Amino acid sequence: MRLDVAFVDPASATTTLLLLLSTLVSFQWALTTDEPQFLVQPQSIVVAPQGEVTLRCEPRDSSTQILWVFNGEFILSSARDGLEITHGRLHIRSFRHRRSDGRNQAGVYQCIARNSVGAVISREAIVQQAYFGKFESDLKDLYVKSTEGNVAVIPCHPPTGNPPTLTAFEVNGSRIDLKSGRYYVLPSGNLQISPVRPLDQGQYRCLAINSVSGQQQRAPNTVHLKVVGESFSSFTCYLAGVQVFRTVTECLRGFVGGGKFKKVVIMTPRVVVVC
Repeated sequence: MRLDVAFVDPASATTTLLLLLSTLVSFQWALTTDEPQFLVQPQSIVVAPQGEVTLRCEPRDSSTQILWVFNGEFILSSARDGLEITHGRLHIRSFRHRRSDGRNQAGVYQCIARNSVGAVISREAIVQQAYFGKFESDLKDLYVKSTEGNVAVIPCHPPTGNPPTLTAFEVNGSRIDLKSGRYYVLPSGNLQISPVRPLDQGQYRCLAINSVSGQQQRAPNTVHLKVVGESFSSFTCYLAGVQVFRTVTECLRGFVGGGKFKKVVIMTPRVVVVC
């Protein structure tokens, strides 16, 4: 009886074993690895002309590969365009809405996180250039009259802008401190003063501000506010729940004469009695 014995090359056996172990480790890693997830995603931004732009994309696993997409196409670092991409960071040194070569850096940016399990794409980050319109040139001076203690509204028609234009106001050439508590800029851009006082009388001018570029404009027109005192020529007097139209003096005598009330406060168009 004859036996055939096969001799195995030790080097070949070692290589085969290493390949097998590598395959097993890769298979186990794939089973324990989750699909990529984001900790930080890029956010939309409005940029001043030639301003810097930085978009960030951070995956949960630092070993995840990050790719960047602009308007649906993959992009890489480019010294010519001032574009630097370092893993999860995209940086534009000098943003231009339209470059001299016709290329545009404004648009939609996204990052893609990829590992052995799959890939996910981030939300859209829209990068836009700030712009600032102009006041209408034919705005006329306005005249506003308000009674002391009431509410006065100083109108303003700010120019359009991106981001939306902010408004501030001057009175008699001095900037108004909006933190005083009586001044409030309405969503329309108008200024509300409440309660209005005699010292509020004067000439008002609206200022338009672009919060990104820092540009400011003064409205071409002036709003003249006149504050008048309370008028008691016509009011309603309540005596024992019955309306009686009298002079202020007669009304006060009717209330206080009986000695029932300690204090009488006059508020047009009626008399309010506080016991």
